[in-house]
Formats: sequence, structure tokens, C-alpha cells
Amino acid sequence: DAADRSWTAAALGRALATRRGPIKPALLDQKLVAGLGNIYAAEALWRARISPFHRADALSATQVKSLRAAIAAVIKRATGSRYTDDDTVNLDVYDREGLPCRRCRTPIERVTQAGRSTYFCPKCQAMKGER
Repeated sequence: DAADRSWTAAALGRALATRRGPIKPALLDQKLVAGLGNIYAAEALWRARISPFHRADALSATQVKSLRAAIAAVIKRATGSRYTDDDTVNLDVYDREGLPCRRCRTPIERVTQAGRSTYFCPKCQAMKGER
């Protein structure tokens, strides 16, 4: 479970090591991690500066640690209410297509992955060798 403090980066890394596809759809698989929906996955990837297109089994140990910390931060921020229920909550990337990235001001992009909207910053979340 994404909110379980005993769920470690090492456990996440072991689970991701068997996934050959992109990280974003892998995170939506409730068998991999329960409680991480589309919004939370997009927000966590943005916080961790990981491209949603990065192969899940190719993340470095540093990236996995960063992703686990980002997931924890997103869950903590959402505790007590749905992430989008509170008008004072400003999402960092989700549903912000065309708006400037909160870190670098590059316009946020949207694509469809596994039938779901994926929002990302093409600069902050570029894979190595891109941009």
C-alpha cells in the first residue's frame, strides 16, 4: 500500500524490476502498489523528476528512492481529503496541460498512456539524453 510506511524503496525497486513497460502505467497497477491512482502517480513522477515514459525496470536505485519519497509526499499531502477536493490544493502537474511547470516554467504536456491521461513537464521529466 502506498501509504504504508514499511513499504520501502527496496520493495518498490524489486516490484519494478519485473516491469518492462513505462513507469506510469506500472504505478497504476494496484497489484504493484495499492492506493496510487492516476493523479497521485503523475504528481509523484513530477516530484521525483522521472519521465512517465521511462522503463520501469530501468530506473536506477537513486530514482527508485526518489520515487518512493515522492509517493510518500503526495500521499501525505492528500491525507484527510481527496487530492482534488480542496480548492486550496494546487496540483503540480496533473490537469495543467499548457500551463507553466511550477519548477521551470516549461508548458506542461498531456498524452494518453494505457487509456489514461498523463501530464508531465518535458524539461524537468526528460529522460537522459533528451533536451
